[in-house]
Amino acid sequence: MQKKTYFFQMEVKEVKAGENGGDVTIEGYASTPDLDRYRDIVEPKAFEEALEMYMKNPVILYQHDANKPVGLATATKISGKGLWIRASLK
Repeated sequence: MQKKTYFFQMEVKEVKAGENGGDVTIEGYASTPDLDRYRDIVEPKAFEEALEMYMKNPVILYQHDANKPVGLATATKISGKGLWIRASLK
């Protein structure tokens, strides 16, 4: 019997290096309604109520570790496909 393995995947649409080696901008889906590695499904509407508050301090963390901020979300959008973000990474 083969064991199925599930991995986190972020569909990245674009990565741009900043001028003179500065910040890097990424954009893509941070969350989709697909089965994740913990076998959970997060519906896009789950972010609706919290997104406005999050954007007041839109810190992007490395592996969800509050001690490891790596950048800021600069734009977000919720659609049927998921939670789309644009972020500037340091």
